[in-house]
Amino acid sequence: MPHVHRFAILLALIAFSLTAPTAPLAETWDEVMGEPTVFMNDLCMLPDGDHGWAVGTTSYGGEVLSSIVRTTDGGADWERLDFAYETSAALNGVAFVSTSRGWVVGEQGRIFATTDGGATWTPQTSGTNRKLSKVFFLDAQQGWITGGWGDGSSYLVLKTTDGGTSWQNQSFGSTCHSNEDICFADPLNGWIVGRDSSIEPQIHRTTDGGQSWVRQTVPQGAGIPVGVDFVSSSEG
Repeated sequence: MPHVHRFAILLALIAFSLTAPTAPLAETWDEVMGEPTVFMNDLCMLPDGDHGWAVGTTSYGGEVLSSIVRTTDGGADWERLDFAYETSAALNGVAFVSTSRGWVVGEQGRIFATTDGGATWTPQTSGTNRKLSKVFFLDAQQGWITGGWGDGSSYLVLKTTDGGTSWQNQSFGSTCHSNEDICFADPLNGWIVGRDSSIEPQIHRTTDGGQSWVRQTVPQGAGIPVGVDFVSSSEG
């Protein structure tokens, strides 16, 4: 086949691949908000793609202040929410299950809940003063928190079945350095990720809602996992 014909066929195939219907992919990313002095630690977007919240910290005059921002248009615009406890503890994690119901967690075992989309916040009692890193809720009642950092204690896991009114401590083990993130695919199957006491990557899985955890194998040379997400009990 002449070279020019092969080239024409190649162009035709490229054109077809560009115009054929395909599933939407996140091929490019744009910065929609940036504040040089704010370190954003976590982001939660609802399935509608419009409503989202992010939490972080900023340092002002030697004092660490908490920040909560919200979008209602898919990230095109963000507003900073008033947070009466901004000096209480740096915020590390955020989770929402609806446009009104959500939680944020942070240093010193701090948990705050909202029922109005973040306009007002109410403290909840965690039962610990350890660092809380991330929070995950399946629905308005069932939720988990993980954290701990460099304190040589257990892998920190907290669980609630009443929307955070009370939290059960499901911490385990004695080789913990940190738990960075937590995710549940359903009420029984969940995962935590982070570092062990040797600063090696750790991934643990539960199949009984957090009553027990089994360490999973991490590939040799893998970096420290700082985030985890599952779409089913087997795929993540």
